[in-house]
Amino acid sequence: MAPKSITNEIKLLCFVGFYITANFIAPLMPLLLYGAILRDNTSCQVILALSILDFVIPLYPGPRGKSQPFIRFSSCKDGLVSYFHAEIISECDFDPQKNYSVCYFPHSLFAIVYPLILEFLETKHGISLLFSVADIIFKIPIVRRFMTAWGATCVSESALKTNLKLPSPHNVMMVQPDGIAGMFYGLRHEQIVLAKRKGFVRVALQTGSYLVPCYTFGANDFFHRKFGGDS
Repeated sequence: MAPKSITNEIKLLCFVGFYITANFIAPLMPLLLYGAILRDNTSCQVILALSILDFVIPLYPGPRGKSQPFIRFSSCKDGLVSYFHAEIISECDFDPQKNYSVCYFPHSLFAIVYPLILEFLETKHGISLLFSVADIIFKIPIVRRFMTAWGATCVSESALKTNLKLPSPHNVMMVQPDGIAGMFYGLRHEQIVLAKRKGFVRVALQTGSYLVPCYTFGANDFFHRKFGGDS
């Protein structure tokens, strides 16, 4: 277990802050355009220029776009262990000749222990984990670049089928079936959203992939919500 470390926990806070901020970038784009064009604001102009440049430079979601140096630099796994005393309990052996779909629950605000799972699979099994995100993520400037570097891929059926046929070390894909709905459940007890969200099972059957259930206890407790699943 990593020792208690303020530095690691600050890194964890930055990681969480990034994901929270990412949720508001798309709605704020009109304000960015207003500030850059009509108000001649230098900060807004710089951000707009970087956003345009981001779409000019090709993006390669999946193994090609994943960056190990960036992952090592930005990983907050030690912060997760230091602050939450998080640990991985695995009952699965991964065969490099087979493909696996790790079904992560609950979605919560985001898959907060992804860095811990990624490090565990890489260290113990030599696996380079990929994970699926909503396609809209790849339309958000700058954010999409960071997500791709962490190993994000599209959650569309065609993309899942392609990625669930990749050879080792990219033979494991993490999916989050409950999606955004999972952010609003589990307020009073552990809870997942699964009804009408079984497409990942069909894709696994079609690709011959093994389903690996994954649950993060306490994932819905690290932030407060004012609205529940009925909102």
